Amino acid sequence: MTGKYEITIALTVLSFGLPVLYFILTRKAFTPFSFRQLTKCFNFALIIQLVLAGLFLALMGFMDKKIYADGQSTDLTDILMDTGMTYTIVGAFFYIPGLILLNIVSFLNTRLRTK
Repeated sequence: MTGKYEITIALTVLSFGLPVLYFILTRKAFTPFSFRQLTKCFNFALIIQLVLAGLFLALMGFMDKKIYADGQSTDLTDILMDTGMTYTIVGAFFYIPGLILLNIVSFLNTRLRTK
């Protein structure tokens, strides 16, 4: 069986990637390529990712009070806690600042093209 950390990383990547992939495919950001449309896809995916972050944080709080307080942790609870922590850290320190920068670049790009 794959180790706990590999499963945590895979779940984190899927939690970030699937909403983005869904909006890219449904909004057809690459046919033809549009930087503004790609930015919109990331913005729409952020809504779903914030909901997922809230669910992960609520699950982590519940497990901390009910499972870890009694000392009854298992591999599954460890994976879920690590996934929630990794998801929150990556989202707060990498994804959201990168998305803010992407929106600024997209805004400046549209302003410069209109002049």
